[in-house]
This record gives sequence, C-alpha cells and structure tokens, in this order.
Amino acid sequence: MGSLGCACTRGDACDPGLTCVADLCVDVDTTSTSTGTTTGTTTTTTTGELTTADPTTDPTSTTTSDSEGADCDPKEGALNPACPDAFPYCSASGVCGDCTILVSCAGVDIDKGVCDLDTGACVQCNAAEAEACKGDTPVCDLESNTCVACTSHAQCVNSACDLALGQCLPASNVISVLPDDPVNGLCTTSIGGDKPYCNAEVAIQHMHMHGISKGWTVRLLKGPNVLSTLNLTTAGKPAVVAIIGYDDPTLAAELQGGVPIDFKGPGLTVYLDNLDIVSTAILNDPPNVRCDSATLDLSNTRIRQGVGPGIRGAACTVNIRDSVISRNKSEGIELTGGALFMRNSFVTENGQNGIYGGGAIRLQNVSAVDIAYTTLLNNLGAPGKGATIHCEGNNNVGSVRASVLGAAVGQENTSISCSTLFVEQSILDGGDFMADASNHAMSTSAVLDLFAVDIPYSIYRWKQPPAESPTTWQSDDPRVDFEGDPRSVTVGAPESPGADVYSQ
Repeated sequence: MGSLGCACTRGDACDPGLTCVADLCVDVDTTSTSTGTTTGTTTTTTTGELTTADPTTDPTSTTTSDSEGADCDPKEGALNPACPDAFPYCSASGVCGDCTILVSCAGVDIDKGVCDLDTGACVQCNAAEAEACKGDTPVCDLESNTCVACTSHAQCVNSACDLALGQCLPASNVISVLPDDPVNGLCTTSIGGDKPYCNAEVAIQHMHMHGISKGWTVRLLKGPNVLSTLNLTTAGKPAVVAIIGYDDPTLAAELQGGVPIDFKGPGLTVYLDNLDIVSTAILNDPPNVRCDSATLDLSNTRIRQGVGPGIRGAACTVNIRDSVISRNKSEGIELTGGALFMRNSFVTENGQNGIYGGGAIRLQNVSAVDIAYTTLLNNLGAPGKGATIHCEGNNNVGSVRASVLGAAVGQENTSISCSTLFVEQSILDGGDFMADASNHAMSTSAVLDLFAVDIPYSIYRWKQPPAESPTTWQSDDPRVDFEGDPRSVTVGAPESPGADVYSQ
C-alpha cells in the first residue's frame, strides 16, 4: 500500500515521488487527462501514448487529475495543523492521511506507538498489539485503545495482578504447585528445577530463599492429592503473594487442613483467587483462614465447613469479592481491628458454636466497614448477639448498601446489632442500626422466601424479587454480579440487591 502501482493509503497518500490517481500510486512525473463526459467508455491521453476506447465525448467538459501540490508541510510536524481531523498526519511527501502514511506512530507520540487500522489513529494499544501495555498500566482497554491498570488476576496471563497498584506481578516469580507424591515423578520436594513443587511448604521456602519481597505468584495445578495447610510469615518484611487456583475457573483448587491458610506480617498482602478452602479441624474453633496484621484479598473463592469462623482477622484489612463464606460452625467472618470491604459475595448458613460465637459477621474495634451487593442470609447468631451483623467495642461508622440481610428463622436474636452501621437501599429483617427510608423491611421468613438455595455451597439466588427494588445502580457499583451476569449499568436504574442478579 502506497508504493508504485499499489493502492493509495487512506487520505490518497503515496510514497515520496508518487501521486494517487484513480486510487493507484503512479509516478509524479506522469500526467493523465480525461476529456468529456462519457456514456460508457472514455478517451484517455497519457504522455507518450494515445489510447482511444470510444469517441463519444463532450468536448466542453475537461477534468484534470494532476497533483495540485502538497496538502501540508512536513516541517510543521507529523501531527499537522494543515491536515483535517479525519486525516491528521502529514507524510514526508507532504500529503495528509491516517496513521498508515507514517513511518512510525512512536515518532509522532512516544506514548501512542501503535497504528490502529480500524480507526486510522495512533493509539497506545489495540487487540492485535495488546502487549504494547506494560509496567504501571499492563492491560489494553479495547474500547478506548488505551493502557490501563489491571483489575483482575485473569488480566495478567503470566502471573497475577497486584490489585492495590494495578500492576502485574513479575512473570519471573511464578511458582507452580502440583499436590502429588514425589515418587510419581511429576513434582519435587527439592527447591529448584523445572518441576512443580509437591506441596505449598516447599513453594514458601523457595520464596523466602529468593526474596519474599519481590512479589510472587503461586499457581495451583490439579493433582491427585488435596493441598494441605499453607502457612506464610514474613517477619515484618513487605511482600505480595498471590495464591491462584486452577486455570479452569469452574474447578476451584481445594485446600484442607486444621487452619488451611494462615499468614501473618505487617506489610504482607495475600491474594486468594479461585480456591475452595475447607477445614478438617474437629476441636475448638480454629478458622479456615487466619490473617494477622496483614491484608487479605479474596476473589472467586469459597470458604466453608469450618469448625470455627470462615475468616478470623486481627488488625487485618479484608477485601472480599465474588466469594462465598458458608456453613462454618461459628461466624462467617470474625474481625478484631482492621477493616472490611465486600462486594458481590455471600455469607450464608453459618452457625453458632457455643462459647465461641456465631452469626454472619462479628466486628470489634474496626476502622472501616463498606459492604455492598452482598447477601447475608440464614445465619444463626450466638446467644444475645446479632445473627447477621454484630458489633462490639469502638467501631467507626460503617455502611451497608444494596444488600440482602436476613437471619435464620426461629431464633430470638436480633438480625443486626450494630449502632454504628448505616444501612441503605437494602432488603432486611430489622435490628439496631441507622437506616433511611430506602430500605425494604420484611420478616425473616419473607426475606428467605425470595430465594432458592444452591447446595452444597449455600448460594442464594433470586426466586422471586420484590415488586419494587430498593436499590438503584450507581457509577461505582459492580457492572456484573458474582458470576458475571450483567447489571443494569445505568445510573439511577433499579438494580437487584445482593450478590445475585435476578433473571427470569
């Protein structure tokens, strides 16, 4: 395109020394004149040769297609003020066109080095060159053809996303774990080599040996055994570790143990994605996941069937998205100090374990609570405690919005016992909290009757929504529900509260 005898580029541009005639690039020294208005064929005179196809012409009409000179001055820049918006670039031969006339888009703008053939513009990236995005903005937004921060682990195909920074973790620091017996030869318990490790303990030793602070991704592979306890302590060193389940999102990697995941350390951030975490403990109240003085980020994960709480945090910041915490014998979440943020998640059918407590969420001296589009249903509170949310100590004011809250039927506990909690645009069954008129208050049994339960994970999907939803979608709300079904994505439009979107 643009060379001698080939098609002209967009904007009728050609290589230097050529001009565009009838959509083809020809020598600039060659002139062509068409005479007359034809009834079918034309008479064409070309310098040095005369060809007559049909003498029927109108001698009063003459059209000359000789080049009339340059459209722009290249000295004024490739992105040229003399060029129209549709063809903003000036070629070396002084012709306006789209990005296809340029030697390199990077020569025009170092931050927009990709020529997008669909739009004719220099852009940061496109579907064909998504790998142009790196560093702080590693993901190509195909709607705007711009590089943006990562917002999910799946966007970092070679590692995982450090969601706090929006950057992909180093592809060079990826460890695989295949739970199997080393005698089968598919994995190893020795540090180094190309084989995956047989257990998480060796993977953790590898990270410490090579520098835990470098940022690591641990990919779990499907093997014949179940992965056992994962314990990680950093002794105060800042570190980011992502534990990512199988590549197939429909097959969550299972971990089992007395405390399947246990981590501690100021400056430590642990990402858990696509996991199924089940406790094998039988005594007292150990949690499925224990977080001490660190940050826990949970996505696409199930935490279930523990003898104690699903999550126990001490001075821990807990972020939960698209996850299920269910059927634990005491609280779903027990948090002392720290902060809690939840979106598109379920805390359901957690019980009460005598002196150890119970209910969906128990908070003590937390600095922040922000819960939205979350379903908290059918949890059994400890005696005298709120069955859905219970607060103790000095908690800062927290908010619950666009959620569904209902205790287990037949118990005397109030559902919500938290005077510093503000609830709005939600369906709930009452309690001690701050609220406004946007909520729909119903009996506990009436709330539960709105849903059908998926076993064994206690996922509550809409069976029959209320006639009028209390929730309206806002610009910073999730665009999909917990399993990817679309929300309204229209500011002010009615929306399904809770983690599930109602669909007929």
